[in-house]
Amino acid sequence: MAVVDWSHASAGNPLFDVVNTYISFILNDKQNYADKYLDTYTKLTKHSKEEILEYEALVCAFLLYRYQDNKDKI
Repeated sequence: MAVVDWSHASAGNPLFDVVNTYISFILNDKQNYADKYLDTYTKLTKHSKEEILEYEALVCAFLLYRYQDNKDKI
C-alpha cells in the first residue's frame, strides 16, 4: 500500500500533513491503515510518534473550521 496526497501540496510543516492523513484514515474507519501509516512514517523519518501527534489538536481545529458548514466531506 502507498499513500500519495497531492490534493493540498504546499510548502510548510510536513508533520501537519502526516497528521491530517492519519486523522483522515481514522475518520473513515480505517484505524489499522492509520496505525500502519504512522508506523511506516516514523520508521522512514527521524520523527517520533509523540512528536507527530503533537499536531493532532491543530489539525482537528483546522478540519472543524474547514468543514464547519459541511461544505465538503472529510
